[in-house]
Amino acid sequence: MRDILNYCLSREREYDCYSSYLILLFRCFSGLMMIPYGYGKIVDYDRYAADFFGDPLGIGDLPSLWLTIFAQVVCPVTLILGFQMRISAGILAFNMLVAVKYHFSDPFSIKALPMLFLGMYVILILWGAGRYSMDFCFYSSGGRRFLSRSERWSICCVAVAFVILCVLFANIVSGWIVAVLLIPVMVLFISSYYILRYE
Repeated sequence: MRDILNYCLSREREYDCYSSYLILLFRCFSGLMMIPYGYGKIVDYDRYAADFFGDPLGIGDLPSLWLTIFAQVVCPVTLILGFQMRISAGILAFNMLVAVKYHFSDPFSIKALPMLFLGMYVILILWGAGRYSMDFCFYSSGGRRFLSRSERWSICCVAVAFVILCVLFANIVSGWIVAVLLIPVMVLFISSYYILRYE
């Protein structure tokens, strides 16, 4: 009963580890969801280079395309790692702000996705990278810089789960294999939570 009360009241010890864990999951999700859009622009580079959404920044089609590919491929990777996370999230938020501006007169169903991405990146800017990030390891002045054994195991479980999700999102496998691979993903996420919570 006391654990439930501590969880509901967000007591400091639980809040610190658990909130950083949630920020880690949200960073990974936000980054992984953007990478396919950047990859698609690399694959269809010639088509986008000819006319990139009417030159949305006024700097030319190619520079706009290069900046967008950088924002949608490199920034999500640094976002996942938690390296210069607020800068990466700011670049991605600006990228989505341009997309919302471009689709401003379109129906809501078309501009909803860039608006959702924009909201996710603004939330990440406000939250920061959290404890489980490269920023914390490099720039933290106070408190414990190194992670405990259970925190390292928890982060490893999350990393393996997201690698499996990348395989699933890339459509490398299909059919019943997807259902089978979702089981270890769920087990890894649940395990990472319990390893972290009950250290």
